[in-house]
Amino acid sequence: MELESQDPPRYIGTILWRNSDRFINIPNEGYVLASRLTEEQKRRIGEANLVISDMTRELLPMVASEYASETGREQMLEALRLWDASERFPSDIDGPLLVKAREIVGQELNPAERRFLRLRTVEKFREALG
Repeated sequence: MELESQDPPRYIGTILWRNSDRFINIPNEGYVLASRLTEEQKRRIGEANLVISDMTRELLPMVASEYASETGREQMLEALRLWDASERFPSDIDGPLLVKAREIVGQELNPAERRFLRLRTVEKFREALG
């Protein structure tokens, strides 16, 4: 298969990373289908604080949808500009988004859950902007 990219490994890695609900990165091993994780891989991921619980995986897309519906068009555009440039949100978007998630989930999000939420929010912003 030929990829139209100057850096095919990075291109594939980005696709996998952006689909973190289906592909899990095992530290020092690479990506694996979430449905194919072994107990040893789950243990290693857990130790690295990268596990997204089933409950959180179900709730965070809802958080992203609600947040997108409450966010103005200009805020979304600015958030996406920064995201596309640095894969970060401006603090006036990120802070309230994480607070809303904490309220709904009932606990602080780990790094993987925060990344998952941000990616889902980017998707919802893009959908809302058409």
